[in-house]
Amino acid sequence: MIPKANAVTNGGALIMGGARRDWRISDLLSGLLHIKWGVTGKIHPVRTEIRRRTSRRPALSDHCVCSSSPRMMIRIYLFLMAASFLAFGIWSLLDPTGMAASLGVTIGGENGVYEARGIYGGVSLGAGLLALSGLIRPRMVRPALWFITTYMGGYMFARIAGLIAGDVPSSRFLTFVGFEMGCLVIAIVLLTAYRPK
Repeated sequence: MIPKANAVTNGGALIMGGARRDWRISDLLSGLLHIKWGVTGKIHPVRTEIRRRTSRRPALSDHCVCSSSPRMMIRIYLFLMAASFLAFGIWSLLDPTGMAASLGVTIGGENGVYEARGIYGGVSLGAGLLALSGLIRPRMVRPALWFITTYMGGYMFARIAGLIAGDVPSSRFLTFVGFEMGCLVIAIVLLTAYRPK
């Protein structure tokens, strides 16, 4: 025969089957209504935090509070700069003489080609990889924009100094200088608009 469980209350205690268990009404309410009762009788709502676990890498939009238009412009700009630097760097590394000739520059001396590979090829490849890292990793956006700003800014400073000194570049080369000026201006504007969290 199965014994019946007798439940008897005794001053806030519950006696079931001879065993005494302490209980409070607040404990019952806490379990049913998710309300925590303090010592003074005040109600403290229990907060439930839901954490979303995701395996994706943070995108640029997760780290930037600027509007969607500057975010998209930054991504497009870094992509174009990375493609330009990498293409120019590979070309200069494989055919430095042909690259220089396209700009109207003649490479001379026994170390001319070797130096052109390093300056035009190596530096451009490094710049392209940095711009690409800014496109992939949000924390590298600002360093990439700063590098392009200082890189193109240094070029423009030297170009202006050359014009003051009396240098007369060809019209084809002035087109290349205009490209550098445009890259510099856009980099400054985007660097100003970028606001990471």
